[in-house]
Amino acid sequence: MIEIDGSQGEGGGQVLRTSVAMSALSGQTVHIKNIRAGRKEPGLRPQHLKAVEAISLLCDGEENGLRVGSTELTFRPCQIKARRLMLDVGTAGSATLVLQALLPVALSAPGEVTVEVSGGTDVRWAPTADYFKHIFCMFLKRIGCSVEFDVLERGFYPEGGGRVRLSVLPWRHRRVIQVMDMGEMDSLGVFSVSSEQLRERHVAERQVHGFLKKMAPHHLVESLSTIYLPSRSTGSSFLAYADYMNTRLGACVIGDRGLRAEDVGLKAAEDLLSEMASKAPLDSHMADQIIPYLALAGGSVRASKISGHTRTNIDVVNSFGYGLKMAEDNTISSDGPGVAANAQKGP
Repeated sequence: MIEIDGSQGEGGGQVLRTSVAMSALSGQTVHIKNIRAGRKEPGLRPQHLKAVEAISLLCDGEENGLRVGSTELTFRPCQIKARRLMLDVGTAGSATLVLQALLPVALSAPGEVTVEVSGGTDVRWAPTADYFKHIFCMFLKRIGCSVEFDVLERGFYPEGGGRVRLSVLPWRHRRVIQVMDMGEMDSLGVFSVSSEQLRERHVAERQVHGFLKKMAPHHLVESLSTIYLPSRSTGSSFLAYADYMNTRLGACVIGDRGLRAEDVGLKAAEDLLSEMASKAPLDSHMADQIIPYLALAGGSVRASKISGHTRTNIDVVNSFGYGLKMAEDNTISSDGPGVAANAQKGP
């Protein structure tokens, strides 16, 4: 049994999600204690339960301690299977964080996995639906994964109420991941998204205006998408991206009450310019999210910075027998699959 201290590192839900996913992939039972011990509301929250439940449904797992508020969980996996899942995170719980936990397991299933999740698509402390689709899934496709992601209905912070669908085929031909250089810059673009309720206030256009005020003096922005969508929740989000020969950098910002629409775009521009100035081919958020795949496929990546989330993710993955390493130049490397070859053998 693998023992994980849920309070280690940044001590949030990432420890739980990664631990359960790696348990399913390795076939090893995991016991997690002190779950979110330092948070205002310690223990499992509804969105964490849904992530564990989703993984459990794919591998016929057994859980002990899976309830709201629990600070301890034991998870015993079995065989990963191809299934169709329908999940409801509730309110504005992040749909993308549930999918982020589930995806490495789904890619190891023997057939197609389809998941539809109801919840928040554009909420705080989580990848927005556009970042998930245009940055994260783009990287997965580059390393040989077959993933299709669609937003069926937007669910903005704080009410949520959105729906997304993910379809995944088995990751049979794993490519060693080498993302060390950006290459020449190609283009810049944005997706400025708002609920239909904010059209009269021109929120999507104003977010673009704020972005261009900061970015235009430095770089030509070739693709500007302003989108209004029907939604049960009122809100907006903004994704800015920079395409290079070998990579794509992203920066996403959520609209919020008291935050001017122009400042949403301005913040995205500042974040993207910072990522571009680092000359690293992975933005800081993508560095965190690529860790399980780097462990499974092997290779090397270089990030703009190694955040607390990334360090914690590396420590958790290494607890399952992998040998991920960090270097001073923010390079993260892995020699390969470790115990993952035994993932289908059961506990």
